Amino acid sequence: MTAPEPLKLLKNSVQAWNKWRAENPELNIDLSEANLIGVELMGANLNRVNLSRTRLLGVNLIEANLAHANLTYANLTHANLIRADLTHANLTYAELTRAYLSKANLCDADLRHANLDSAYLTGACLQDWKINDQTNLEHLVGKYIYLKSQWNSERQKYNFLERRPDDPNRQFKPEELRQLFESYLK
Repeated sequence: MTAPEPLKLLKNSVQAWNKWRAENPELNIDLSEANLIGVELMGANLNRVNLSRTRLLGVNLIEANLAHANLTYANLTHANLIRADLTHANLTYAELTRAYLSKANLCDADLRHANLDSAYLTGACLQDWKINDQTNLEHLVGKYIYLKSQWNSERQKYNFLERRPDDPNRQFKPEELRQLFESYLK
């Protein structure tokens, strides 16, 4: 398939897209600079897809598979990434202002130079995520996070471990989450 056909397929039907991806797992798909605003992408298999510089503002990516995806310079402002798999995703310079990353798997994701201003991280797993002093962590929102994940082959999903704060009756205070990561950078 040529580049315009996969984009058209994705915009028309996530179910048809996922079926096509399952039948063609070896294809390198380049959807860079695509405008996906208003496209329903819940549960989409975007594993290893080049989505650099895409416009995904406010897009529903609940439970989407974005593992190993290239999302450099992507605009994910207000995107709904609840329970999304972003393991090993490249999110350098990505715009994630007010993105909903609750229960998302960000293990080994590269977020250097990303803008996470006011992003919602409650229940996200951040094992070995990569941030730097240029990652904007202002006004992060999150009651708790996880620092480890482990694949559960029986259930075919990741289990999140090592909750912080470790006391299940405690939640982060405002700005405490940002301070935790800033201290990590130092």
